[in-house]
Amino acid sequence: MPSSTPFPIRGVCEGFYGRPWSALERQDCFALIKKLGMNTYMHAPKDDPYHRRLWRKRYPAARVAALGELIARAVSRRVQFIYAIHPGLDIDYASQADFQKLVAKCRQVVDLGAQGIALLMDDIDPKLGKRAQRLFQTVGKAQAQLANRLAAEFPKTSIFFCPTEYCTDFAQGGLRSPYLHDIGQTLAPEIHIFWTGPKIISPNITHQHARRVSEVLQRKITLWDNLFANDYAPLRAFLCPYQGRSPKLHEYVDGILINPHTPFRLNYIALWTTAEYLRAPDAYQPLSSWTEAARSWVGPELLPLIRLISYFHWSPFALRKNGRDYVQNAGRILFSLNSSPELRADFRRQTQRWIQVIHNGLNRAPQDPYLMIDLWPVIQELEHTFQEFLLRLGEIEAESLEERGLFHEKLAESCEIRFNPLQRLRSRLFSLNPSGEFAADKTEGGQPDS
Repeated sequence: MPSSTPFPIRGVCEGFYGRPWSALERQDCFALIKKLGMNTYMHAPKDDPYHRRLWRKRYPAARVAALGELIARAVSRRVQFIYAIHPGLDIDYASQADFQKLVAKCRQVVDLGAQGIALLMDDIDPKLGKRAQRLFQTVGKAQAQLANRLAAEFPKTSIFFCPTEYCTDFAQGGLRSPYLHDIGQTLAPEIHIFWTGPKIISPNITHQHARRVSEVLQRKITLWDNLFANDYAPLRAFLCPYQGRSPKLHEYVDGILINPHTPFRLNYIALWTTAEYLRAPDAYQPLSSWTEAARSWVGPELLPLIRLISYFHWSPFALRKNGRDYVQNAGRILFSLNSSPELRADFRRQTQRWIQVIHNGLNRAPQDPYLMIDLWPVIQELEHTFQEFLLRLGEIEAESLEERGLFHEKLAESCEIRFNPLQRLRSRLFSLNPSGEFAADKTEGGQPDS
């Protein structure tokens, strides 16, 4: 990526709940983000006990060795490694002992080569003990002063801070929040502040929104973008391009870190298209970037399967048009409303075609042998939904569906995935009602103008 990029910080935040990535997945992440012109990885797996619950405990020798190797791999790729720590569940802001344990833990990682430290205070119940109340008066001031003290201990290390109110929805009083005011006033100006937008997962982030937040926090913000995170919906994939972000965000945003899918290999389109936006936001075309990313990801043989999956697994807020039309037709047919024989016949043929697309994809080896493992729950759910529709239309026998389930079980075993065919995964994407309506944002992609 050229040095003229308007965003100095560009990369990935492994900040989701659930199974953390493996060391090999993280190394693959470093290689991919470097290839795409990004430069930052933040290590913040919520379910790593040493990140949150055991934040006071130094890493044991075996973990130190593994973490040191991981950091060295990132540095060798010229990827900035930010180590995140989350003491907010039980830290005593007035305790010198707690502060020294925080410093010792961070120094252990900085000595291994980490170039950044992130102090995270998200997803906690913000309370102060009596002594901390007397010393700091407010939670915002207590947290900001803790971050300032930490920054003073590591003057050559980049410091990042995630506030408890990290989006407008969480801010008490919106952007007039006293907490955000305290953070902006008290936090040292060189410390970066994470922000997710108007919501935890923001459909749109406008230039005006970024400006207002920047004014409140008295600095450019660093966007922690949850657009592609699926830890709250593990049977969904979000294969849309990076979208809904103003091309002028860089005026008030110094960087963007994507909080990705939990299955690592589902993130190729997300990272490719985000990198395209970061490279030249004014020229970025989401749908064109999506096509280029999908082809690069899976090659021509699997592209029809990925395109089909994307119809139903697009963004957290919408299906693609083909998927939305299909769901609406399914509602009309299955609830026997406005269902003509022609509509039923077209619906049946389309369903059968899409099942064949799935079968064709399963019979083709992907470029990445692990890709099908990460895609498996999505593919399985989608085909079972199609087969269920045909069953309800009387187009197949229940026994055929059972046979298909046994085929899936064998394929799952070959992929080393546990699968119980009796516990069929039902689609959670579809919101069918008697009118066949689907309540969702009906846009496929694009940028807000302001």
